[in-house]
Amino acid sequence: MHPSLVVFILFMLSSTTYDAIHETYLWIGVYWQRLLPVLQPLWGTDVISAQATLTTGYWWYQWLGLVASPAFYLALYLAVLWTAVVLTRSRVPLRVLAGRFVFSLVPIAVAYHATHYVPSMLQQLPALLPQMADPFGRGWQLLPFLLTPPAPLPMAIVWHTQVAVLLTGHVAGVYLAHFAALQVFPTRRQGIASQLPMLALMVGYTCLGLWVLSLPLGLPQIVPVGG
Repeated sequence: MHPSLVVFILFMLSSTTYDAIHETYLWIGVYWQRLLPVLQPLWGTDVISAQATLTTGYWWYQWLGLVASPAFYLALYLAVLWTAVVLTRSRVPLRVLAGRFVFSLVPIAVAYHATHYVPSMLQQLPALLPQMADPFGRGWQLLPFLLTPPAPLPMAIVWHTQVAVLLTGHVAGVYLAHFAALQVFPTRRQGIASQLPMLALMVGYTCLGLWVLSLPLGLPQIVPVGG
């Protein structure tokens, strides 16, 4: 397996996680409420006059988070595989293990995409058919029926569906990792022992995904300097 495939799958996973967290109160508050008092000597005490500098800094803060997230996921993934090699005392190269086990992360990445983007798609779906009926804004009615926006889904249904999809993806990931372990390692005992770190990684991904889904969205207030 080429290393670029490993990086791509981990980027699929990490980018969705970052896209879900970067609009939350927690992530935005780290910059506007935690870093501003620390970096006050760089921009002074007048927030209004330093607005352009702070906005540029926030842009870099978001981009650094996007770049750092796949690097963090890759380092965590390789660390877990290295732990599996130590536990099993196997001579299988780490690069080989990374390529064989990375496919077990695909169901998790698919589940992350579904839980994050499907609710947004459902919100935009009522506007899709009217745009298909009049794609150029000419007042056309290409569809032979009138469209009424459906009632919004209750948040309880959306939340429980997201949890079910996320857990299903992680269970599938654990199964694929176990199947790959029995093929890679020479003995069944080594295969099972190698799954202890992978199981911890899968549980960690599950907890992280559920935690991100529970984070509130919104913009925090800027903490007054010296306040």
